Amino acid sequence: MTGISRATSRFRIAANLAAPASALIAAAALAMAMAFGQNREVVNGPSWLDVAEAIRIASVVCGAIGLAGGSATIIIVVRLLKRNRLLIETCERLAEAKSQADRASQAKGDFLAQMSHEFRTPMTSILGFADVLLEADQTEAERYEALLTIRRNAGHLSELINDVLDLSKIEAERMSVEKIPCDLPDLVAQTLSLTRPGASSDAPHIMVRFDGPVPRQIHTDPLRVRQILVNLLSNAQRFSRSGAIELRVACVIPDEPGQSCAMIFSVIDSGIGMTAEQIDRLFKPFSQAEGSTSRRFGGTGLGLAICKSLATLLGGDISVESCLGQGSTFTVHLDGGCIDGVTMVDDFEVPTTIAPSHDEKPTTIAIHGRILLAEDGPDNQRLIGLILRRAGAEVEIVETGREVLERLAVESFDLVLMDLEMPELDGYTATRKLREGGCMLPIIALTAHALSEDREKCILAGCDDYLTKPINKRKLLNTVRQLLPERASDAQPGDEQPLKSELINDPELADLLQDFVKMLPERIDRLFELLTQRDLEELRQVAHQLKGAAGGYGFPPITDRAAALEDQLIQDAPLEQIAATVSELATLIRRVDGFPGPSPAAERRCVA
Repeated sequence: MTGISRATSRFRIAANLAAPASALIAAAALAMAMAFGQNREVVNGPSWLDVAEAIRIASVVCGAIGLAGGSATIIIVVRLLKRNRLLIETCERLAEAKSQADRASQAKGDFLAQMSHEFRTPMTSILGFADVLLEADQTEAERYEALLTIRRNAGHLSELINDVLDLSKIEAERMSVEKIPCDLPDLVAQTLSLTRPGASSDAPHIMVRFDGPVPRQIHTDPLRVRQILVNLLSNAQRFSRSGAIELRVACVIPDEPGQSCAMIFSVIDSGIGMTAEQIDRLFKPFSQAEGSTSRRFGGTGLGLAICKSLATLLGGDISVESCLGQGSTFTVHLDGGCIDGVTMVDDFEVPTTIAPSHDEKPTTIAIHGRILLAEDGPDNQRLIGLILRRAGAEVEIVETGREVLERLAVESFDLVLMDLEMPELDGYTATRKLREGGCMLPIIALTAHALSEDREKCILAGCDDYLTKPINKRKLLNTVRQLLPERASDAQPGDEQPLKSELINDPELADLLQDFVKMLPERIDRLFELLTQRDLEELRQVAHQLKGAAGGYGFPPITDRAAALEDQLIQDAPLEQIAATVSELATLIRRVDGFPGPSPAAERRCVA
């Protein structure tokens, strides 16, 4: 019995040692099998086919050495490996998320640093020359130069803010474009007129060439097309110190009817040119050809990034070819829409050369009426009040929306200028309360918010029009003058004088301006014809076209009145109000210097 007991004891010891031994051997076998697929796993990513193969090999090994518990141990190990893999993948995802957050944080920091630099540069000139003006020993010429510097840098600051807003809307996918009929020669003329004010007297001339035939009318967003072309032409002027700049316009006519044409605008300069590496950085925000470009030529590097995004939204793209030291060619391809039935011409009566403009005398605008200005900023109170009083208006100033309600309850005014952000009662609420109470006075919103939805919010609150800060003097006076009710100033002799173009003294634009004036009777006929037919959508498009064309030819009063008509049509204003605005617009157009004569036929049809 002693021998049997001794054997039993040895068996139990062997059994106790077998389980952990089998686990160790099974794990080793599995590890060896996994090692065969390690390189493939690293290269191609985790593969559970390798795991299955490892299990098979480990099972064979365990069976060969007689380990019954090997398979169960393998299953446990595989489960641990799976959990480890999930843990590794989770860690990798967290690491990638952290990397993305770090890159976003770095991009945000870079953006803020660049913005700080871009804002501080013009602000340094503005504040510095403002201090210079306070010094008593300045000559008249030095003061004038200081004022020009302040104005130039303030304009640059305003453009920078607008660019940042455009960029933010594009990145947030909130930028929208229209596709409406627009007159191609008008579009080109407006673009050229917008490039002239910023050109110095020694800037290169802009030559226009049409590679015909091209359609007289295309379907696109004229505002955004002008924005693209003005940016490219301005860049060409900035980087070309001599020679000429050429704007070429061409059209790729579709093979089949009903298809869209492709419009091609090329801006060619003989400036400093670029290398291939510099071109690769062009269309990135805040990027320019090289670091010294901004210091030498100005600019933020936002314009081209915005233009490329806009071209994409317009169904096209922008490409560039350049040779260092020899110049660059920027080519814009855009969807021009269907041109079936559109007149095709080989050339337009556009000046072959547009010379840089010299300073022109500002147009005097007289207004008469009693205006209530609601503005809580003391500096803006003084500025806006000064502009209005010098134009002939009587101005009373309040600081809150509540004061607006109180003053209008006991006094008579002809118009209200309403700041939207005021203490106690904001401009939106004050305007709604006035409209709810039956007040029909014209109300013009004043706001630093410049997005399209901000304008819609103002109109929905009950405002008649909308002006953004910083205030443009001419636009302020034109808007106020047009919205003032029938008043004594309408009978002033100066108001009945012919309405002359601001570009009348430019001999290069004389022929083009004359052609525009000749077409005005037809535009009036079209306005009343569409009003008679109640075709309000087409009427809106005609008003939109007239708004842009009049501005391009130097008639801002017509632009502002046409814009008011377009706003009424967008907001579905009563037909009587729309008809009144059409009549006002027609009356204003007839005052244009050189207007061919009355066009009563269509108006009589409308009245009948």
